[in-house]
Amino acid sequence: MEKANVVARACAELRDKLRCALECEAVRRLIERDDRKQIEALVDHLDRTEPIYVTCEDFSELARMDEAFDIKIAKCSGNAELVDMLRNVNERMRYFRTINRRQLRLQPQSDDPEGLSAHWKIVRAIVAKDTETAVAATSSAAANRSSNS
Repeated sequence: MEKANVVARACAELRDKLRCALECEAVRRLIERDDRKQIEALVDHLDRTEPIYVTCEDFSELARMDEAFDIKIAKCSGNAELVDMLRNVNERMRYFRTINRRQLRLQPQSDDPEGLSAHWKIVRAIVAKDTETAVAATSSAAANRSSNS
């Protein structure tokens, strides 16, 4: 039984790393593409969903909203294969992300002095065409949502 747990944990770690890599690549491609219409659509999406997200206590819904945000960035990047790969990884991780949401809700919502959510940090960096900050914020957010947390 212990060997099965080790294998399951190793697989979860690989999925976390893959998800993080895919999300970071989507951010890079979106910034490189510099499609202002797509970036405005991302800002509009976050304007509509973030107020619901920060008050939501349904952990399954929070995980779904996280996935929707990540998929929205991938779609805005213009790479359909990236979208498909991210959806595939998300489907395999959904249960763990839901559990992890419960753990994260017990922690402070933001360590940002301005009180920005992780999603807004990412989007602000995208709008500013700051690839380094956007990727770092994406990586940090992905690490916080790790299925091994």
